[in-house]
Amino acid sequence: IAELARDNETNQAEVTQLGGIQKLIALLTVMSMDAQAQAAAALAAVASGEIKDIIAKAGGIRPLLVLLESRYPSAEQNAANALALLALNHRANQDSIANMGGIVPLVKLTERGHGHTADVQAQAVLAITEISRQNKEIQTAVTSYDAISSLVDLLKTSNSPMVEAEVAGAFWALSEDHDSNKVAIANAGAVPALINQLASNMERANTNAAHALSSLGFGHANNQVEIATLLVGLLEEASEATQDRAAQSLWRMVHENPGSELLIAKAGGPEPLVHLLSSNQRTARAYALWSLSLSIDRDNQKIVAETGGIEPLVNLLSMSEETELNEQAACAIQRLATDKYDQLVPCHSTQPPRSHP
Repeated sequence: IAELARDNETNQAEVTQLGGIQKLIALLTVMSMDAQAQAAAALAAVASGEIKDIIAKAGGIRPLLVLLESRYPSAEQNAANALALLALNHRANQDSIANMGGIVPLVKLTERGHGHTADVQAQAVLAITEISRQNKEIQTAVTSYDAISSLVDLLKTSNSPMVEAEVAGAFWALSEDHDSNKVAIANAGAVPALINQLASNMERANTNAAHALSSLGFGHANNQVEIATLLVGLLEEASEATQDRAAQSLWRMVHENPGSELLIAKAGGPEPLVHLLSSNQRTARAYALWSLSLSIDRDNQKIVAETGGIEPLVNLLSMSEETELNEQAACAIQRLATDKYDQLVPCHSTQPPRSHP
């Protein structure tokens, strides 16, 4: 039934019409752990659209929560997955899962040292993500059970790309529009580990990490500085694909936080930005040029000159075929050549490049 129903709305509807939901829920409490596990998998496969309501109204949530503590990996994994899908885009089911005590067993499945498999932990983290998404009360409740430290620990030590990708997604959901969670997640050391996910070979990890970093930085100056500093470091050291993802994350933070351009541009100091002016990676070079065109001032003017910033700026001024980059190079050179910053007319080039999102 699980295989027939997965991603097939016609078969999902037929399972429901034939009374399958009630029969599957009944199997969650039989003596056979294999039967319980497979019933949970089948419920996960049919848990879409209006069927979510049918499963919840038929009493499916509570026995799924019981399975989270079964110590039987496939039952734990499938139950967590079913709960995640029941909570997906469904506020009432999110609240029901939380009100029935679902947060504690899910958080326990993320803790190290209890022998939980990577598959179990990945689905438990996904369930935490979906019950928390856009639900401030549950975002707060999850963090009250010390979930953040467990999730940071998983992100740093699980050695499972699948688990790491889901943890990045959890930090996105937990921090979105929740100021105190942004602070707690950053203070727990999540930002460097999320930055590392931009170098992952797994697209889901890249995407979730980018969203998490955007959420953590949105409207939060301290997080913006930490994130921008580490992303600039990644621009210097990473592969071309990772550099591109790092640059896109920087541009996204600039665009999403109007008024913070100077703060972001100065993050990390001028030396790495000067080095990036000579980078072969276009997006890395473009970000460095934009940053310097905005951030050169009395405090760092000499550093930019002494670390070799003049020659690449002149080269970019004379060689680039893009007017936007010419303007930025001219602006940076102007800022290098004056001590009258209070008299400078703001350069058009200090706006983020139009070619970036």
